[in-house]
Amino acid sequence: MGRIVLDIEIELDFYMCAISCHHMDYRLCWNLNKYLGLIMKKQEDYSIKIKGGEHDFYSKYTFTNEIKRIDFTLISNKGKKSFLIKEHPYFDYFLIVEGYTPEETKTQIITQVQNIPEVLMGMELDPNSLPSKVNLLFD
Repeated sequence: MGRIVLDIEIELDFYMCAISCHHMDYRLCWNLNKYLGLIMKKQEDYSIKIKGGEHDFYSKYTFTNEIKRIDFTLISNKGKKSFLIKEHPYFDYFLIVEGYTPEETKTQIITQVQNIPEVLMGMELDPNSLPSKVNLLFD
């Protein structure tokens, strides 16, 4: 009997800001909280399985705006053994915004991120264009 292959196309529905910053995750989180008016808090590290059956861990901070129904997640791109998004090893962090986010708000977020002195670069990324987008499926 032949082998059947199931091909599933994943569609991610969130806004993603890629950030290049040489500071530690907690310091970037503090600055994002200050500049964006958030209250992100450290969560359990995000874990994915990598080659050889091992796991790698990525620092993760979250905040939920209950009034606007928007979730913010800051996740590091660099684990101890690999990158979360291998196509973009030059980005250190990703800020993921889930919920209704109008274009004006997206522009404000990018501008405020770019205005943080410790941030070297901040730009929008389309998560659906990433080959390793499956790594962005959080619990």
